[in-house]
Amino acid sequence: MHIPISRSSNKSHDLLKKNSFHVTVYITLCLKLNTYNNDTRRKCLQTIYHFKVLITIKQIRMFLMLKHCQVFRTTFLISRKRELTEKIFLSMALCYFSWYKLPLFAFIHALFWLPTVYLIAISRDHISPVVPYVSALGIYPPEKYMFMALMSIYGIMATVSQWIWCWKAGLQITKIRRSIILHFILVIVFIFMTIAGMSIIGLSFVNTKENNAEHYRLTLVNFICHVIAIPCGAVVIACLSNKWMLFCFGRLFVVIQMVLGSASFVHFNMIGLKVLKAKDFFYIKPYESGYIEFVWSAVSEWCVVMGCAELTFIIALELYDFEKSVVNLEGSRYLNV
Repeated sequence: MHIPISRSSNKSHDLLKKNSFHVTVYITLCLKLNTYNNDTRRKCLQTIYHFKVLITIKQIRMFLMLKHCQVFRTTFLISRKRELTEKIFLSMALCYFSWYKLPLFAFIHALFWLPTVYLIAISRDHISPVVPYVSALGIYPPEKYMFMALMSIYGIMATVSQWIWCWKAGLQITKIRRSIILHFILVIVFIFMTIAGMSIIGLSFVNTKENNAEHYRLTLVNFICHVIAIPCGAVVIACLSNKWMLFCFGRLFVVIQMVLGSASFVHFNMIGLKVLKAKDFFYIKPYESGYIEFVWSAVSEWCVVMGCAELTFIIALELYDFEKSVVNLEGSRYLNV
């Protein structure tokens, strides 16, 4: 790229000095990009994009023209501190936080604490060892307190992950589509998934045995919010992602799983209550009437709970796709400067 040499004004020169660090980061990473592996290159592109927001093409050209200025001699690649400068810039690139890791961690967190609390409850003979209700894990101590802490933490992480998803999707809509309708759908997703997250946190503090009616209402709110928000999110993804078929199929699978699970839960509960003859509703013995019906009811509840965790995993994949698409778009655009 040919850059004509011209005399810059004192004002432009002062502005260049203030932004010289950002310009240096940008140029250094661009020049060193091809020497890094794929993962490091992706993170470097993210850092390039971050610093490119702070500077303009005019400032980059001015920086290249003023080859004899002190800023250039002391900070650019030809300086004696070249290796140190590159290490600093590379470290900054590697420290870039990938938002998709939060919902991914929430998903792994759910897969870890559910079996852990389940095994503790079984070891103390508090629940049925075959297929217990998930909500039965929060009745008796000590697993009750673990259930409260771990489920509320998951609810917070899932809610924040959904906020990040809405934020990233909003940025994508602004850059690509600029659609008011998509922004409106995004607001719907944000509202309903926030309510769903708050209901999950609330469920962690409700003792099912003592407040069954309140537990049922929160569960119903959580289910309705998910069933409304998931298809709306699929519409947004279909307009933004190249892998929309994969993500939409995953969301459709989760919705069907949650609907069938909820319907089966209600169905087997109604049948089981007609024939139930047990001392403890949450711990029915195999020889007691209604045992089979409530085992299937518990299986249905697990399907709904796992549907919530699966949605968190899908959100992680979608955030990763958002991040990768931004890097590819901005990287190809800025490397041609």
